[in-house]
Amino acid sequence: MWVQKYWMDNGRCFTSERITDGYGAQQQWGGTKENVDTKFDRIPAYVILNDGLSGDTDGESEVAELSDDDAWYGKLKSYNIDALRKGMNQITWMSGVDPESSQNFRYVPGALWDIKADPSQASGDSNAATVHVGTISNGFEYSAAFQNSLSNIKQDMRDLLGIPDLNQESTKDMITSGKGLKALYWPLICRCEEKMASWKPALEWLAELLLSAADAFPALHQVYGDFKAAPYAITIDNQYPLPEDEGDEKQLDLSEVNDKTRSAKSYIMKWGGAATKGTDPDDADAELEQIAKEQQMFNDSFVAEPELIGGAE
Repeated sequence: MWVQKYWMDNGRCFTSERITDGYGAQQQWGGTKENVDTKFDRIPAYVILNDGLSGDTDGESEVAELSDDDAWYGKLKSYNIDALRKGMNQITWMSGVDPESSQNFRYVPGALWDIKADPSQASGDSNAATVHVGTISNGFEYSAAFQNSLSNIKQDMRDLLGIPDLNQESTKDMITSGKGLKALYWPLICRCEEKMASWKPALEWLAELLLSAADAFPALHQVYGDFKAAPYAITIDNQYPLPEDEGDEKQLDLSEVNDKTRSAKSYIMKWGGAATKGTDPDDADAELEQIAKEQQMFNDSFVAEPELIGGAE
């Protein structure tokens, strides 16, 4: 068993590593460490609880509530496969056939059977029995109920996780615009935003730890040379791969600017910057200043037509 222990001492993080036999007895290992200074100012570990309440040390499972539905889903699929395997071939029945002759029948396509009647089954006024041969087909009448049960179980599991069903059959009559798809995914988006309330601080902490490690480990300077940490800001944003109706929204915002119901600065802050993802107020002011300079240059370069001297004859 690999044992790794961290602790803080005078604002520095120390660690010890060893291999044990599972009962606490240390084993020989070349990577054993004792009281090693990690040069970190924190323990490099972060605990995330899934929707854990105050006093709840275990959090909540994401899949526990799906276990019953998943078990039934698997059982029904297994039962259906068994039914298909056992019932896919027709059942052949015979009446009045000699048992010895039926043992030589071959169940292959195009087979020819030499059917002999069983004398013991002959009627009183006949020396031979009447032979009848037929088949019984499995109609699988349960298929509609089976598909309905599977669909209900799948939909129940999707509802528990907030995941929409976007297969071709369920969305054939729906609008596939950006706003329409966003409305379908809205429960899942809300669930993701709720989860990010716990995950976002952990991701910011991890990014901060990685950046601070550059100063803690001198071996990086041997690879990249002498460097100093530059000012930075860590931002964690959720990006959802859903199409947006940006064209219509831009035209609406631009019409508000033309109608003097929206400022040009707010428009630039929303749609300016790289990939039209918006910008901060300072960059918006700089953009407006550049627009004003270009407009002034255009006005200064305009030369009015000279007036005619002497008048027209």
